[in-house]
Amino acid sequence: MLTQFEDYLTFENIYIWSNLGVLPFWLMLIIIPNSKITQFFVNSIIIPLILSSLYIFVLYSF
Repeated sequence: MLTQFEDYLTFENIYIWSNLGVLPFWLMLIIIPNSKITQFFVNSIIIPLILSSLYIFVLYSF
């Protein structure tokens, strides 16, 4: 199962999924910018940590 997961983690798939993963947060900023949920994600470090871990994995694999 782990080898199948490694086969799925290509650079193209990581790029596509990271871009698709950020879209809901951009939509939240556009549609409901003053919401408490949006303010939580804007002021937290969760999203940058997730994206930086993906970039570190890509650099490590490269």
